[in-house]
Amino acid sequence: MTNMIRVLYVATALDSKNSIAAELTKALSDARGDLQIDLVVPHTDTIDKGVAPLAKRLVHCQAQIDGSARDISVLEGRSDAHVRTFYLDATEIKSGLSLDDDAGIIATAAFAQGVCQWLINAPVEYDIVHCEGLLTAMVPLYLRTICAESPRADHAKTVVTLNGTENKATVDMAWINRLGLPQNLTSSEGLEFYGKMSILKGAYLYADKLAFPNHIVKNNIEKSVGSDIGMEGVLFSRLGNLETIRLGIDTDDDDTDKLNPRTDKALDANYDNDDMAGKKTCKNALTKSLSLLKNRPVALFIGALNAESGIDLINDILDDVMAQNVNLVVVGRGDKVYENAIQQWHDDFKSQMTWIKDANCADIRKLLAGADILFVPAKHECGCRLHQIAMHYGCIPVVRALGAMANDIAPVVDIDANINHENGFACANYDSDDFYNIAMDAIDLIQTNQWKTICHNAMTKNLSIAETANDCIKVYDALK
Repeated sequence: MTNMIRVLYVATALDSKNSIAAELTKALSDARGDLQIDLVVPHTDTIDKGVAPLAKRLVHCQAQIDGSARDISVLEGRSDAHVRTFYLDATEIKSGLSLDDDAGIIATAAFAQGVCQWLINAPVEYDIVHCEGLLTAMVPLYLRTICAESPRADHAKTVVTLNGTENKATVDMAWINRLGLPQNLTSSEGLEFYGKMSILKGAYLYADKLAFPNHIVKNNIEKSVGSDIGMEGVLFSRLGNLETIRLGIDTDDDDTDKLNPRTDKALDANYDNDDMAGKKTCKNALTKSLSLLKNRPVALFIGALNAESGIDLINDILDDVMAQNVNLVVVGRGDKVYENAIQQWHDDFKSQMTWIKDANCADIRKLLAGADILFVPAKHECGCRLHQIAMHYGCIPVVRALGAMANDIAPVVDIDANINHENGFACANYDSDDFYNIAMDAIDLIQTNQWKTICHNAMTKNLSIAETANDCIKVYDALK
């Protein structure tokens, strides 16, 4: 097909077939016949055995870091009929990508350079490189600097999907030299940000398109220029290159391993928005298995136990929430100070609180099916789709109005008014009193007819991954 658009989708993980990378690349391939989608991810120690790569090595290349060459190989992975998967294999990459320490930064840079080398040497010429998340942000940076003279790098247009604008991802300025980047990037016109190097700024400056999960981002950038946050000026200069790509989930009705309470075999009972009897069964089974209070609201928190997740807000309001005879289930691990706090919660409220340190995908679906509400008090915007999955399972999100959550949730404002399209609860400020108030609003409505309407609205909202694919294709078409 002469008009084929070849897309290299870059992700940082492929831990299961329910990852957004796997779901979205398949949805893209299914959406249009003129798209060839290839997926590239790092070959880490945490790769799901079900998607483990084959041993066929296609390309050997090198990354230049700390003045020395780091060997990288490209492995051909298991692919379905439409999407080919490639893995970048290197000693530095094995432990995973991050920006938290030297090893993580080196791994992230090695992966980005490896992606660029694959693009230059692959059997096909890619038209678009779509990078998923902050940890892929160095790909367009390398393409437009150290790889700028390559005809293939010059040909490829880049899209970077970001969760929000809050995390500036700064590292010591010395990393510009250590990562093999041009010296002129040390200036304020380059990657300098308050005396440090900003990885995020590299994406802002060099990506052809920047995509956020929420149309509100662009409006906020227009309004906030001149503030002291720091990068609005850079984004303002690129307003014409900002796009919206909404997050979505795969809710295939006919697949019992997909995110659908009507068919999900992991649940104690199945249900849908027309018949919620099964959800009550799931709730009863959950409270019994966890030895929690019977016939009480069940609130759920799932996430990393750190300052970014907003667990502090729950800590601030915990006593008042528990005074309402609410059951709380916490899922996750994290910083020791927060783990100690969670353990203290459990000691104080044994009959009302359970801490689950580790849970697989099926476990989480069972929890969402049995819980009434999901607390998402995130401090900053995040790319997690958990609130969407919760909505689909009739577990109502109580969130901060950030990113995709602001896009997806029509919050209940007045609990005494008629419920029309409302499907959750949201507050704008990172404030424990505000979060407590909306949490109480939600708890007060459980077991009412209004709650049934809220659940129906949440479960019927279109959050399909197909809509995400459609947004991506609009961006791709604009770059042709």
